[in-house]
Amino acid sequence: MTFPVQDQPLAIALANTQAVSRGKRVDLLSTPGDLAAWLELHALAQGAALAPVRELREELRAALGAVTEGRDPPQGSLDVINAASASAPAYPQLDWPAGIRTETLASDATAATLAAVARSAIDLLGRADRERLRSCAAPGCILFFLAPTARRLWCSPACGTRVRVARYASRAN
Repeated sequence: MTFPVQDQPLAIALANTQAVSRGKRVDLLSTPGDLAAWLELHALAQGAALAPVRELREELRAALGAVTEGRDPPQGSLDVINAASASAPAYPQLDWPAGIRTETLASDATAATLAAVARSAIDLLGRADRERLRSCAAPGCILFFLAPTARRLWCSPACGTRVRVARYASRAN
């Protein structure tokens, strides 16, 4: 299983588990095995339930989509994200030599996963540089990404190449 755009915050990584392949929307979390692979890729607790993760993904896509279009996220999406964030308690843990950090208690894998993703979304949407959040400008692509520069329009070099090749081909005709 290959998941797109891996160098993004966890909230974007989950939102991007819906993609387009050959013009059709594809659910990259269609089975518990797909979810297990995604959890492993992001070093999250195994055993999370598929349905709540997919529900959170839908609300993240709605919130991220609204922000990239210059609108306020739907209140219902914010409520789901906030509830997911509150679903797992946190406790301090001392790591040496790094110092103190906060960890999510992983006694309930689903709550821990939902909380980790929701807290990523809260961090992403609550900070000043959220204007770097983009929807890929390539036709047919539905992925989100954090643009490293103001000029970046595509989620990946592959999308940028497809747009440039299509533009070149249209000029040649």
